[in-house]
Amino acid sequence: SDTVSALEAHDAPVAQSIRIAARAHRGGGLGREAGYIPAFVALRAAVSRDAALEAAVGSGRFSVAAAEVLLRLGAISSRA
Repeated sequence: SDTVSALEAHDAPVAQSIRIAARAHRGGGLGREAGYIPAFVALRAAVSRDAALEAAVGSGRFSVAAAEVLLRLGAISSRA
């Protein structure tokens, strides 16, 4: 990438240049979306199986896995 080339031009080692470029580029844009999209797809699948999960996960306090267990145990309501 241009970032790696620029770092190498300043005598940075190749491995270090690649590591720095990877960190710089994953901070936003498509790199960030690569993490969010699979999580969104998993959430949609879970909510389609059990609509009560939407409120529990939507509260921002529980992961899908935790909400599934807590709902099953009756520890939280479907209106979390």
